[in-house]
Amino acid sequence: MVFSCRIGARLVSLCQPSPVHRALVFRMGSEQSLDAVYPDPASGRPGEFSLLEAPLAGGGLTAVVFRHGGVEYRVYSRVSRGDDQRVSGQRIALFEDGVEIRLQGGRPTCLVCDDGGAGFLEAVDWLPPAPR
Repeated sequence: MVFSCRIGARLVSLCQPSPVHRALVFRMGSEQSLDAVYPDPASGRPGEFSLLEAPLAGGGLTAVVFRHGGVEYRVYSRVSRGDDQRVSGQRIALFEDGVEIRLQGGRPTCLVCDDGGAGFLEAVDWLPPAPR
């Protein structure tokens, strides 16, 4: 399991079926049905995933990016410092994981993990860099 979290009734996961082949599988859906699976298991082809990394004030962003059916998905983990959240005068770290979904030419919809998330549980730095 590379990434996993709950967003409402949905479970979002990125799995590496075999560490030898360095491939990923994305799944999102409820226990009753899947909303999205990439790559399509019937195709027999591996998915095309890439890695986006960006510095943020007090932290950074790591996202696994892929496109499926005219939609761009970004499974992300973000750490930053909140301006309005302080403890003893110090800004505290904010952790947020989720999935950003962007229809071609549209604004992104950000689905945030209910529990804040645990970040990426395995390294994904072997992925090629995402185009900017």
